[in-house]
Amino acid sequence: IAGVFETAKLLASESHNRTLVVACWDEEEKHVIGSTAYVQREKNNNADIKMSYVYEMIGYKSDKVHSQQIPKGFDVLYPQQVKAIQNNQNRGDFIALVYDEKASGFLSDIPVIAKQNNLSVIPFEVSTQMKKSPAIADLRRSDHSAFWDADYPAVMITDTANFRNLHYHCLNGEDNVDSLDINFALKTINTIAKTIEENLK
Repeated sequence: IAGVFETAKLLASESHNRTLVVACWDEEEKHVIGSTAYVQREKNNNADIKMSYVYEMIGYKSDKVHSQQIPKGFDVLYPQQVKAIQNNQNRGDFIALVYDEKASGFLSDIPVIAKQNNLSVIPFEVSTQMKKSPAIADLRRSDHSAFWDADYPAVMITDTANFRNLHYHCLNGEDNVDSLDINFALKTINTIAKTIEENLK
């Protein structure tokens, strides 16, 4: 939520040609109830949603070797991405972008912007055929899936949550701000805000 508010603050200083809706939904953990209700309402109103940028967890980073876990089957679905992670000794020091094919055109500037912010980004594009499949449940674990289900383009921006952060949901001790890397989160926010700004023109 702090990331959403900071992004809004960065983007509010200038006017844009397109409308930006900033939203925080509840009940994400209960089958994305809040975002699904929003998307259904907008779909019923024939809203022309060009793109949705969804922050998942964005504040946990680890430079420790083998701190990044890889979901089962990813070596088959995403061999190049898995190889890049393994070549970095499985360090949890990157942001993952999980997006559908329709969203790819709205993310083309991210590699350059991320490099300017000294942020490592690894993309995971999900095909149109696969984006609604339970086989990729680990890639549907946030509000972006509500947009996918309505065939709106969306990206989940994530530090990969429990695949890196042992404190996630207090499973192994308290999950508090002391375990977060605020600078890492700010690099992510600056990268995404600039990307959104480019797409609002």
